[in-house]
Amino acid sequence: MKQLDTQSLKAKLFCLILLFSFTAQVTIKAELSKTKSGKTKYSIPEMPAYQYPPEEVNISNSAHWQWMKAFYKREVSQPVSADETPEQVTLRAARVKPTPEKLAYLDMELITFPHFGMSTFSGHGQGTGKEDPRRFNPKSFDAKEWVKFHQAIGAKMIVFVAKHHDGYTLWPSKLNDYNIRSSPWQNGKGDMVKEISDACREGGLKLGLYISLWDEHDPRCVNPRKGADKMTPEQRKTYQDYVEQQLMETLIPYGEISELWFDGAGSNGAEDWNRIFEIVYYFQPKCLIAMCGFGVRWCGNESAVGDAVNWNVLPLLPELRKQEWVPYHFGQLISKKLPTVTDNIDNLKGQDLFFIPQEGDLALLKKGWHWDGVGEPRSLEILVNTYYASIGSGANLILSPAPDTTGVFNKKQLDRMVELRQWITKSFSNNLLKNAKITLSGGPKNYMASNLFNEANNKPYLTQNDTKSLVLTAEFKEQQTFNNLLIQEYLNNGQRISAFKLEAWKDGKWKVVTEGRTIGHKRILPISEITTEKIRFSVTDARDMPALRFIGVYKALPYREKTKIFTEADYQPAMADKPGLKQGLAWSYYEDANNGFLPYQEIFTSLNTKKVKAVATGLAVNPMQVVNTILKTQKRKEHFALRFEGYFRAPAQAVYTFQAGANNGCRVIVDEKSVIENDASDGLPTGIKSADVPLQAGLHKLTVLYYFGTTGQPKLNFIVEWPGNAGGDGFGWSSFQRLLPLLWSEPSK
Repeated sequence: MKQLDTQSLKAKLFCLILLFSFTAQVTIKAELSKTKSGKTKYSIPEMPAYQYPPEEVNISNSAHWQWMKAFYKREVSQPVSADETPEQVTLRAARVKPTPEKLAYLDMELITFPHFGMSTFSGHGQGTGKEDPRRFNPKSFDAKEWVKFHQAIGAKMIVFVAKHHDGYTLWPSKLNDYNIRSSPWQNGKGDMVKEISDACREGGLKLGLYISLWDEHDPRCVNPRKGADKMTPEQRKTYQDYVEQQLMETLIPYGEISELWFDGAGSNGAEDWNRIFEIVYYFQPKCLIAMCGFGVRWCGNESAVGDAVNWNVLPLLPELRKQEWVPYHFGQLISKKLPTVTDNIDNLKGQDLFFIPQEGDLALLKKGWHWDGVGEPRSLEILVNTYYASIGSGANLILSPAPDTTGVFNKKQLDRMVELRQWITKSFSNNLLKNAKITLSGGPKNYMASNLFNEANNKPYLTQNDTKSLVLTAEFKEQQTFNNLLIQEYLNNGQRISAFKLEAWKDGKWKVVTEGRTIGHKRILPISEITTEKIRFSVTDARDMPALRFIGVYKALPYREKTKIFTEADYQPAMADKPGLKQGLAWSYYEDANNGFLPYQEIFTSLNTKKVKAVATGLAVNPMQVVNTILKTQKRKEHFALRFEGYFRAPAQAVYTFQAGANNGCRVIVDEKSVIENDASDGLPTGIKSADVPLQAGLHKLTVLYYFGTTGQPKLNFIVEWPGNAGGDGFGWSSFQRLLPLLWSEPSK
């Protein structure tokens, strides 16, 4: 009997082993085997043979692309007919729903982007692919300490730079020897991606990977840099094979990957994106592809400045179908087109539509993405402005701290990030609406308004009976003072709200405090500090019945350093009115402005003295239109400068706050005195600098100089600081709205 039991047990055990083996193969979906050379071989999903140029992406050829079938089934809204009416397409756009993965992604809000690798040890910011891999030896690297850093700053995901443009991989790749196997770190037996992955899962963080397809080291990646049109089919296949094997090395062994960042730089369109998407979907079906995919879109600049009007429902533009992702720096990437495309219903007619959230990236260090030997972070003021311009515009913020050569984040970076987290927590912890008497109209009468004060709210306030407006009135028990409005739209049913306003009861009547267009995941509007006994928030227009998830008003903490208390003697005298002034600013455009890479001081000096000949001039009512036109002109010279000259009228004696920033350098000069010098010697975005200038009421002269190396992201705000207020009415031009909608005009006679 015992013998029979033993045999039966052995048989059952054998069956269990077979079952486990079969299950494991099905789960992993990949067969790993060793070739004669000892290299790991990965089997790829069943895909069509290589085709060059790659076939276009559309529903008609989706039969052999599993990723495309899943994408269309889960995410894409197709028109019933090409001649749909404006009412039909408006309703259809309003009902495009984000996937659960995209909703969860938006709830993360703050993500990090640690730039680490051979570039950290190169000594000049970015590796060249020629550095000795034996230089890589971060002796103090501890993935668990990295996770603690992220927990302290409230980040929800690490998008780890597993491979940057130099080609050095932080996993033990079998494709070449330019990776950590050739380093002294852990005697060449370490796997940094695995350690980060394990630590993230243990610490409750999501994991993403940045993998650059631009590769300065591997010879298989040399030809793509010359351009896809100069490659033979054999060269493109060799390159594509390398890309595919690299993806499988990272997508298979490390568990769930929530985001995959393809920078797009340097690839010149040589990739077969259908095949890339198929591999990602096959091994990581829940992964969101950023930059070069249908998961997350880039904000279009490296200053993390989102769109002031941020619609997340996009048409599948022709560039998307063909995967013409590069050269994205010159406006080819879809996000560059969004403000003019998605806000116009006519542009959505007859188009396939889908939901894709926005992400903005910013280097935490002043000098760029990689360790610079100093580790000086950007100021709290810049980070808070960035918070408003990214998370506050409905996008996610991906900040990039930089570990030093030992693998450690220096204390300055941690302290600054903790300072930012504390500012956010303290500024938005006391929602003044919680203790107010709330009246709601537009939705169900028995709705509990307290649901709207819980950010995890799954019981949104939904309007009824095709109502496209709603009103929330709050009466305080006693007067309250606040300076920020925070609202969230319930996106599970789609993004719908297209206009809103906030009013306060002042002097016996309703006064508009601020207003805006889209809300999306989150809209945060800093406003002039106001004291009132009641407020009224209204959704004034929507594409379909709107739904609120959260609303709050707050008195946020100050975050700009005041370096001086101004007295009457500090105020600049106003100028006399000038006859014949026209609306607008005079502008001049200079090509090859660097004149052989002159120092920035010499560039601006030459523009000031007019020794550099302008190739184009004009008069602009809205200077941003000039800037945008130049940025969209692909035939322009790589280096250029812009000079704006004119006047502005200060409506009252007050302190005026000027804010300016550009990708390479800018100056703001008021009444012949330089008030901002924001010049970047490393060609990287410097963020926004501010200057407080006391001015008399009246006319003042203004000169603004911008220099661009490759692309630019100009910003300029003027904020009237009325006595006793944190802000006031503004005028200027800007790529985002920091306070009220801004206007610009040169005063007329």
